Amino acid sequence: MEKITEFEKAIWQLIQVKDEIKADKKIALTAFKEVISSLDETSKRFIAHFEEFEGLIEQVPTTLAEQLNTSTEQAAHQIVKHIHQSVDERLNIILSELKSSVNQAQQTLEMTKCLLTRRVILMTASFCIGSLFSAILIVWFVIQRPSMALTPDMAKTYQLGLILKNTLPKLNIKDQGYIKKLLKLNQ
Repeated sequence: MEKITEFEKAIWQLIQVKDEIKADKKIALTAFKEVISSLDETSKRFIAHFEEFEGLIEQVPTTLAEQLNTSTEQAAHQIVKHIHQSVDERLNIILSELKSSVNQAQQTLEMTKCLLTRRVILMTASFCIGSLFSAILIVWFVIQRPSMALTPDMAKTYQLGLILKNTLPKLNIKDQGYIKKLLKLNQ
């Protein structure tokens, strides 16, 4: 058996209220028919006793019409009041249930939105960290480091450079100029 959602329950209750309104309408129609039947019987009695009331003809029509209007209005007001109360009670119950269903759905959507936002942030951060880590690994393992062996001639040149660096300031200016000139010619 499938689980009935709050929304389906609310729709079901709305259908039940509609059915109850129909039933109340039938009751109201029955009551109205009874009032009409009562009016019909009163009219028939009035016609049957017309001759008795001939002497009171000037007073009776206004009094009878007022009483008929009053009783008809009272019956109609009672019927409308009963239907109105019944409909209001049912609609208030259904509306409160619909409001709670909407609030629950809204909370669920907010929670889902937060979860999706967190997932997107985590996936983006994971992608960035993974990309950075991959780039570092590629640089570390794939790209070759410059590695040239120091040849004996290079070692001698380096050693002569150190000696010249230490000795050049100790020479006189003429010798220093001569050595610098020689070094420029060899470049």
